[in-house]
Amino acid sequence: AIRVHAAPYAHGIQASNPGIVLLAKYQVRVCDALVTFVGELDVTDGEELSADLRRLYQCILRLSKLSRFFVPGESAVLQSDILLPWAEVVKKVHPDAELIIRSQSAYEFEARVEIREFFEKTLPLQLSLADIFRGFPRYFLVFNVPAIEAWNVLHQTLIAHEIGHFIFKSQRLDAIALNVLSKHLDDIKQLRNDKVITGLAGAASQTSDLFQEWVSGIVASRFKELMSDVFGLQIVGPCILSALRDFGLPGYSLDFTPDDGSMFLYYPSFRTRFLVLLEHVKTFL
Repeated sequence: AIRVHAAPYAHGIQASNPGIVLLAKYQVRVCDALVTFVGELDVTDGEELSADLRRLYQCILRLSKLSRFFVPGESAVLQSDILLPWAEVVKKVHPDAELIIRSQSAYEFEARVEIREFFEKTLPLQLSLADIFRGFPRYFLVFNVPAIEAWNVLHQTLIAHEIGHFIFKSQRLDAIALNVLSKHLDDIKQLRNDKVITGLAGAASQTSDLFQEWVSGIVASRFKELMSDVFGLQIVGPCILSALRDFGLPGYSLDFTPDDGSMFLYYPSFRTRFLVLLEHVKTFL
């Protein structure tokens, strides 16, 4: 069933996005290899057969999860040449990566699918990994773009911010940020006296270690967003400022309040983001 679903995408019938076509071809190749493997199973060795079937089951689960990246991505806008340059940008950031753009409600870096790592521990040992992985990239980067915004070339520069998230993750800057924060956990304890923070933390505020972990995660998240802005600025230049203003400010004010929920907690205010970007835009002057 997975192969039947993937085949039209692999042949470009239902998809023209090169990343989706390549991912579907990979699914078809793995399905064919697994069918051959099942046909050669030794049913006389019950213990070995049980181990092989467990690995086969894990492979099928993972293959089915990959199918969700095929849709919704087949609007005329998302398949037009207007978005193709971003695939080249991704290649410059990481030569062994392919881009998949899907239609969702917001700009978002949804997933970094590491195909080899995704399957190499679950594929049956009898299969040749070199043959299965031949010609496929290390990463499939899945980005979401609001279809209604896809024709807005200015707003497209926000994709650079999402590419910044990939850079941040691939360079393990999140781990570095948390490591730096861990050296200041004694200072973080003082925040427990802040009624606003304590109220938002809820149950986490009742336990010192949980509270420190909670606050560290928030600060690291905000740092990630700011760094992704800076990476995006280096990719597309000062125009990202106008895109961030036009796309973000109609729905929010310059400064978040607790009423903004997760935006208040995990995202820096637009005021902070603009100030950081303006500081770094000097490199273009």
